[in-house]
Amino acid sequence: RPLSLPDSLRPRCSRPLSSHSSARDRSLLSMSAKGDTTVFVLDMGPRLADEDLQNAVAATRLMIERKVNIFPTDDIGLVLVGTDTTDHTFDPQPAYDHITVAQKLLPASAVGMKMLRALMQLPPRMRSDEGGADILSALAIAVAMLMTRIGARKKGKNEYRIVIITGGTEPLETPDEAFLAGLAEQCSGLGIKVGVVALGIDMESGVCTPDTVEKRLTLDALRSLESSFGECFDGCKPLAAELEGLRQPRSYQMPASRASFSGSLELAAGLHIRTVIYKKALEKKLASAKKFSLPARERNPLPELGADGAVKGEAGSAGGGAAGNAAGGEEQKEQEEEEPSGETDPAKRWAVQQDKTHHTEADPEKDVPPPETIHAYRFGHDLVPISQDIEASFKFKVDVKSLQVQGFVLTEQVPHAHMMGNPEMIAAAPGDEAAGQAFAALVTALREGGKVMVVRYVRQKNAAPRSCVCTPQVEESEDGSTSYFFCKNDLPFADEVRLASWAAAGPATAPSAHQLGVASVLVDALLEGVELEPVPNP
Repeated sequence: RPLSLPDSLRPRCSRPLSSHSSARDRSLLSMSAKGDTTVFVLDMGPRLADEDLQNAVAATRLMIERKVNIFPTDDIGLVLVGTDTTDHTFDPQPAYDHITVAQKLLPASAVGMKMLRALMQLPPRMRSDEGGADILSALAIAVAMLMTRIGARKKGKNEYRIVIITGGTEPLETPDEAFLAGLAEQCSGLGIKVGVVALGIDMESGVCTPDTVEKRLTLDALRSLESSFGECFDGCKPLAAELEGLRQPRSYQMPASRASFSGSLELAAGLHIRTVIYKKALEKKLASAKKFSLPARERNPLPELGADGAVKGEAGSAGGGAAGNAAGGEEQKEQEEEEPSGETDPAKRWAVQQDKTHHTEADPEKDVPPPETIHAYRFGHDLVPISQDIEASFKFKVDVKSLQVQGFVLTEQVPHAHMMGNPEMIAAAPGDEAAGQAFAALVTALREGGKVMVVRYVRQKNAAPRSCVCTPQVEESEDGSTSYFFCKNDLPFADEVRLASWAAAGPATAPSAHQLGVASVLVDALLEGVELEPVPNP
């Protein structure tokens, strides 16, 4: 085993990912700059029983699924230890044989499903008479993978982590102190955390199940790893406990919502209740497709990145001498104007800019500048021009935000179809006990009376007022506490209500009286014994 990580792995791992990958991988590499980075090292040694290997694979699969579903922007990679062949781009030394880099570091959203398929179809394992692959050598390869990624990234608050899943069934040699010191120095300088999930090994109690020589050697190696890495060692967890915890359903606490309105609910002159308004539901929009130029992509491909994250060729071109710089100055300037050589984001490098121009039908070649255009409304065969001052006067804006009660009506008087817009929740201001009691009394009274509250709502200064309906809601949580709030929806104005006009059904499509009777009986049978509660939109 080499004595230090830089001397042993620098010759081949110093090549960046972009130098031996496709254009798709380079574009993914340039876009994955927000999430954390995790390398999973799976020990699949030949002496590991099939059932234990299935448990180790199940734990790895659950951890990858968690990344894909909850942290899709995180980068993940997979290293397999104990494979029949060797497949990696690092030093071809015997210490690094039977190690396969199954997946390079790329965003979980892009390669998560590929990694899950790789775990379902593992490569053949090495024979037991060939010795055993060293998990510490695989750890060195994982550290080198993270070094390449850290060098190609900007400085930030990203976390870098290595998770080793091992069964402890392979005979390990005594770790070299100089080798561990080199790994620990690299991890400490780069902020890399190393965690271990071991099968049948409890580091805290020192118990191995079963108590074999191989597991004892693995326990000694993990203790040496803990003493050398110090704070960079993230602990060792038993595989059974980790697998049970991963299989349990987890409830992730959502971040606290920010109030969209904070003010007083004005019931009458001099009668106010301090309230806040939160969004109850948000529309989740799918990612939109971006337009880019195909000729620009062919003319200006993505540049290759060095190990330090800089674009290759930029720094080296500056040492050509004063005469060379003077002779090629104009040519270099023209080239910089045509090619954004330092831009590695495909969305910016191949962006398409859209310009809007105006012209008349009489002279299509002549552009009409915006100051010479005006809005107009059609009136018969004429066009009535509207100046910007008149158009601005049509917009009704209020100088002060407010939430004023207009009255109370029966719930049946507000059709469900008139509850429009995204719903919001009105609650008493947190920390104000008097406001909470008054607000709870108002909600309870309206709920028992079967009424809703109509308010005039101005969200912020210079915003248009809206008429809203507030439905009282009372919910009891599992801990016995009760929540009182209103569910607010916008009400349409008279000119916003449209009645759909349907063509009369012909004799061939009109339902018969018998069909209408059967449909009525079916609906009554479905609703028999079902108590429907009024639910605000949505």
